[in-house]
Amino acid sequence: MKAKSIAISFILTVLLLSVVHILSTTIFLALGLSNYHLPLEVSIIVFLALRLNTPFLPFYVLSIMLFHNVFSLDGWESSTLAGLFVSFFIHFIKDKLHVGSGFATVILSFIGMIIWFVTTSTIFCYK
Repeated sequence: MKAKSIAISFILTVLLLSVVHILSTTIFLALGLSNYHLPLEVSIIVFLALRLNTPFLPFYVLSIMLFHNVFSLDGWESSTLAGLFVSFFIHFIKDKLHVGSGFATVILSFIGMIIWFVTTSTIFCYK
């Protein structure tokens, strides 16, 4: 992918993340679900780790987590660290195994999300 197309896609992704956070916050609060939010940032990080093979991936993870934390109270540092762990894990597995089928991609995404939540929970326990 060219740098221009990556930049445009990244800006659109951040805008989508912002719109989904705003809509989900207003709709869920209207329904009385004040403690629930959609973990869209986790899905975006897993997607970026699966699709991009660039040395700038940690900066993308940091940028997405900073934009996400405008709308939440989570610590950007713990989310960024968890995103980097997930990205490294996915790159390691993607290099070792051929992840070509949809089922393998879903399983890898699921494992990545489990690693994400275990990492952030562990960091919050130590805080």
